[in-house]
Amino acid sequence: MAQTAPAEVIAEGDIVVTAQKREERLQDVPAAVSVLSATTLATANQTRLRDYFDTVPSFQVSPSPGGGNQQSLAIRGVSSGAYANPTVGIMIDEVPFGAVTYDFSPEVDPSDLARIEVLRGPQGTLYGASSIGGLVKFVTLDPSTSDVSARAEAGVNTISHGDKLGYSVKGSLNLPLSSTLAVRISAFNREDPGYIDNPTTGREDVNSLRATGARFSALWNATDNISVKLNALYQRSRADGSSEEIHGFGLTDYQQNYIANTGQSGKTIQSYSAIINAGFGAVDVTSVSGYSHYKVFSVQDYTNNAPWGARAQLLFGTPGASSRFNAGVDRFTQEVRATFKTGEALDWLVGAFYSNEDTPIFQSIAAANVTTGAILGDILNFDIPFKQKEFAVFADPTLHLFDRFSIQFGARYSWLDATFDSVRQEGRLLAAPVVLPAITQKANVFTYLVTPQFKVNRDLMIYGRVATGYRPGRSNSFNPDLTVPRAADADTTTNYEIGIKGALLSNMLSFDASLYHIDWKDIQITLVSVNNGIAYTANAARAKSQGFELSSTLRPGGGLTVAGWLSFNHAVVTEGVVNAATFAPAGARLPFSTKFTANISADQKFEISGDLTGSVGITFGHTGKRFGTFIGNPNRSVYPAFNKIDLRAGLEYGPWAFNVYARNIGDTHGLLGGGAGSFPPSAFTYIQPRSIGASLSRTF
Repeated sequence: MAQTAPAEVIAEGDIVVTAQKREERLQDVPAAVSVLSATTLATANQTRLRDYFDTVPSFQVSPSPGGGNQQSLAIRGVSSGAYANPTVGIMIDEVPFGAVTYDFSPEVDPSDLARIEVLRGPQGTLYGASSIGGLVKFVTLDPSTSDVSARAEAGVNTISHGDKLGYSVKGSLNLPLSSTLAVRISAFNREDPGYIDNPTTGREDVNSLRATGARFSALWNATDNISVKLNALYQRSRADGSSEEIHGFGLTDYQQNYIANTGQSGKTIQSYSAIINAGFGAVDVTSVSGYSHYKVFSVQDYTNNAPWGARAQLLFGTPGASSRFNAGVDRFTQEVRATFKTGEALDWLVGAFYSNEDTPIFQSIAAANVTTGAILGDILNFDIPFKQKEFAVFADPTLHLFDRFSIQFGARYSWLDATFDSVRQEGRLLAAPVVLPAITQKANVFTYLVTPQFKVNRDLMIYGRVATGYRPGRSNSFNPDLTVPRAADADTTTNYEIGIKGALLSNMLSFDASLYHIDWKDIQITLVSVNNGIAYTANAARAKSQGFELSSTLRPGGGLTVAGWLSFNHAVVTEGVVNAATFAPAGARLPFSTKFTANISADQKFEISGDLTGSVGITFGHTGKRFGTFIGNPNRSVYPAFNKIDLRAGLEYGPWAFNVYARNIGDTHGLLGGGAGSFPPSAFTYIQPRSIGASLSRTF
């Protein structure tokens, strides 16, 4: 049993989303939401957020070199830079994923997803912590009790500047066990070819990546009013070298000079959930129990990352330095919510939420032989254990004042309890091990939303929205200077927005436009202690982000679809800070925000014969200029604007499908992240070079 919004009947062809924790038409959601087809992403082998972020208005992804598989996600310009607490929440189905204090965003392979929903603007009332900029929601495919079905796919691909051939194999099986019980099983294995060379070690294509994964789900419709859905997802990836390019040192594009036995990285994603829907007369109740595990590791070259190379030379007589980073996130969540009516005019969604998160982080910086990479001894080791608990209650009533006019209200009250366990530091750099005291931080946070909406008709809506979000505080437990704040407090955003969604001419033309202004208070930003020169985080700035987004789709007939969007964003500091660590004066652009982005695509489907159909398509994307992380001087990294063109074509013959794609056909060298403020500052990450691939699939 699915909870469905009562406002409009969902018809065939409607895009259905769960952005507001209930099934409803995308057209009826009074918020800015983008929906990505998982099938489209899988066909083009777009498996990482950095591969498809530019298909969503106001969405930016900036990988962080040397940061232990971290990358900064920003929506509508809300970002305080690399290696900070996340500003974009992540969900896998109904379960929050990742840590609230580190940007460990997962890369969920789209092979068994139904879609990806991207919610723009703060989502604190329904989704809680770390969604002050927006939310990315991965929605998996449900089992079906109707028929046995299966799908198999194999593909190959190449990447410019690399010499090897990549491959992928995928398969899925839907198996009804009875009229009320079905299971779905899927698995994939792929290898993406590398294209970065390392003249220092003589290795080529060092950044090839291997990924594998599987998923099991079961759906039991126990009665007409009770259903149980179980999900288990496992995905693992590993790379023997990083995708970073190094500037300087006599290197050219697509090269790096990392010493031997560095550059490796890997991540493991596990997500488990049990979702129970039950109807008790006029009340529908949903229980969501979830557990997620995320494990990452990376080995980075710190030889040219001051001051570690110099310290390796001083302590061990070699300039080589290697960083080993390990982190894990174990998180249990439980949510119970109910929907019901009180009278004819008031719909309710109320609930309670609990989260218990354990995030151990360990880093070891060691001296290493520059030729062999052999570890000679530890310079400094430290571990930062972190635990976070949250309990929240929320309510989301909608008041229907007239047939076409309603007001949605929302409120959430959260109790946060963070424990930053004692930090232990040891190594040759220290005369004796140092243990810094534990920190406990408690906070109560209130978020709200008010959303009036007026429906001109079934396919045209105007809405307003005031919504807030919060990001939990951050520990300074690793800094022995007791004069600095032991932890930064939560920061908050308030979003003011008006929008219009519509479809005209029998759905031939659809459009979605929004105008917004976001106030960001008490921004967590990096400062430096005047007593010991060690960085810490404080609530030291304010900012605003304002702009507009416009998207439209035209279906004139004959199998042609033309879609496009553009966004303008002005995200700047309004009350700044300037010191040795951070140069963020008033008027400075927020990290990774771009003033202008745009995307346009055209797809043509056509019939070749009675059983054979074809399709061709093209997409053009523009990403504007961005600035990097705030650093202690005005010379922040600048990421120039870039354009990208993708092509695709396909044939379908009964159950068979053959697809080809060419991504980034101009081989654009689009810069995404790195530079000043990264580890090392000479490292940069770019979009993937020209990629060409083909796949053959069959459904059964």
